[in-house]
Amino acid sequence: MVVADTECGPELVQVDPDGEVYRIRHEFGGPRTLSTTVILAVESVSGRSVVDRPLYEVLDPECLDGLFEPIGGHTEGMRGHIEFPYAGYLIRVDASGEILIGPLES
Repeated sequence: MVVADTECGPELVQVDPDGEVYRIRHEFGGPRTLSTTVILAVESVSGRSVVDRPLYEVLDPECLDGLFEPIGGHTEGMRGHIEFPYAGYLIRVDASGEILIGPLES
C-alpha cells in the first residue's frame, strides 16, 4: 500500500501485488466530486501535477460526476463502469466508487 498526501488530505491508495494497478475508493456524497477524486488519485500515483493535462480534454468532468451519482441517496444495485485514458494511465471508474489506475495497453 502507498499512502499519498494530497492537498485535500491523506488518501489511501492500494497497490495490486504486481505493482501496476492502483485502487482508490470515491465516497459518493462526500466532500469531493468524482472527477476531483480521479484527478487527485492520478496526481498521487504519478507524483506529478496533471495541470498540463486537464481532465476536460479527455471527457466532461460534470458528466463523469453525474454518471454514477446516487439516485435518491441509494447506491445499491447500481452497476457499470467507464474507462478512459488520462495523463498516461488507463482509468476505470466503477459505479461502486472504486477507481483503478493502471498502465495504458499498448
